[in-house]
Amino acid sequence: MAAAIAGTISEYYSWFVGLTFLRILSLFFITLGSVFIVPIIFLVIYDVCLWLWRLSGIGGLIDRDPPPAAARSPNRPNRNENIDGNEKTTSPNGGAGQRKRRAG
Repeated sequence: MAAAIAGTISEYYSWFVGLTFLRILSLFFITLGSVFIVPIIFLVIYDVCLWLWRLSGIGGLIDRDPPPAAARSPNRPNRNENIDGNEKTTSPNGGAGQRKRRAG
């Protein structure tokens, strides 16, 4: 009698065991499928936040005063000289100037 009752109960609740296994299996494959999608979503959210943060900080850069002339490094070349001490070969209007020719 007890075995018959146990068999009836197990048949009645067998759909629950199968459903639980199906949910565990589907949860596993959903997790496996989202392994590559979730990091990309987080990177997009991070990129948008970083972009908004940089946009909000641009106003502070524009309002800032330029450093005084005394704050320049004494070894820094003038604007009209290159690092090697020669003058620039471009004209002041932005076009290409003529190169200096050496005689001989």
